[in-house]
Amino acid sequence: MFNIKKIIKWFFIILGVFLFLIIGFIGFMVLTEKKINKLPKEEIPILKETAFKNIEEWYDNNNKCTMIKDKYTFDGLNGVGYYQEQLQEKKVVITIFRSLKNASKPKKNPLT
Repeated sequence: MFNIKKIIKWFFIILGVFLFLIIGFIGFMVLTEKKINKLPKEEIPILKETAFKNIEEWYDNNNKCTMIKDKYTFDGLNGVGYYQEQLQEKKVVITIFRSLKNASKPKKNPLT
């Protein structure tokens, strides 16, 4: 007559829903309690944007391009790291360029 498996299944489903609601209600009460010390909401200080100052600009006839002498002003902790990273990248590019330039020069054979 009665299917025991269905009754047990629905009993556990209803029990699970009640447990979920009770735990949710208790959690809500604990989190909204006024005795909890909450962290103060402080505004995050706004960092200035990286400033770019164009000091000098000229046209180079040898390389046929515009040359720029500039100055960057960084604010915050990332500024120095970014600047060092850019210097390192420039050094690597210059080293590669010099090695390619030296490799492309014809070598003099002392025997001929």
